[in-house]
Amino acid sequence: MKMIRLLILLLMSTCYVYVDAQIHLPVSNSPLEDLFRRKQLTNDSSQYNLSDVSFMVRPISFETKLIAKKTFQLRLLPLQHLQQFNSDVPLNYADGNMYPTKGWQGFYSAGIEAKFKNVLVRLKPEYTWAFNPSFPTFPSDHYNIIWNYYYEWLNRIDAPERFAQEPLRKLFAGQSRIQYAYKGIAVGISTENLWWGPGRFNSLVMSNNAPGFQHYTFHTDKPLQTPVGTFEWQLVLGGKLKNSGTLPQERNRAFNGNFIYVAKDSIHNRSFSGGVITWQPMWLPGLFIGTDGASIKYKGKIGESAKMGSIFARYL
Repeated sequence: MKMIRLLILLLMSTCYVYVDAQIHLPVSNSPLEDLFRRKQLTNDSSQYNLSDVSFMVRPISFETKLIAKKTFQLRLLPLQHLQQFNSDVPLNYADGNMYPTKGWQGFYSAGIEAKFKNVLVRLKPEYTWAFNPSFPTFPSDHYNIIWNYYYEWLNRIDAPERFAQEPLRKLFAGQSRIQYAYKGIAVGISTENLWWGPGRFNSLVMSNNAPGFQHYTFHTDKPLQTPVGTFEWQLVLGGKLKNSGTLPQERNRAFNGNFIYVAKDSIHNRSFSGGVITWQPMWLPGLFIGTDGASIKYKGKIGESAKMGSIFARYL
């Protein structure tokens, strides 16, 4: 009984600290994010001011008035454990570090956060394991001409049908960040997943269909108040996109005297840069207008890059 009472008291104290502390919403499609979206829709501002948050520049952090006045803060981040089972084929979306595999896999995340005045250090690594059993892939008995058509696409993208031939175990830096913030504007380095724009399962440019990548960030730490409304933005520079490290199958096939497989550049990583900005006009409460853009450059290949962008809006 003493042990049960101790666990209950510990749980109650944890909940109390959680309510009065900073709430961080990583890009993970968690039920906690849906809770805050509902609070915004019902105009629940008892602890947090949500009226100026677009939910289109993520991740997002909220602070209560009590915790914002403290000079030093130290807290444990919530422990997260997810499991996924695909019986026949590898299906997934918006799963971050989890692999598109058949069979069973698990995801674990925990961390710690420290804040002293304007400096924030958040360490939240993520660990993924997957049994990764075999499953039917592109049939090997196809004629070489069919494989040639297949590789016209496969030579231009790093999207393996199956990641490795054995069980997968990998540790990621996860949703970690170091930043310095002053009056709502922050600079730092991060490995967090990013989400720019609207969308339930995918946004228009940045989503969490892959692990987060290392990048330098210049962003608003909270909605910035101006005479014409509130703004949120993020500028990302120096992003490093790594290759999957998985080679496609049937690499020795030839068609018309040429090998159909063209090896990708496995030495040079790709670099990412981009930005997003949203605006809520002061005379139209509930309306958020935004735009974003991104550029991916291929190091070692002069002039080769991919660019994309979008405009979007959200109205409450």
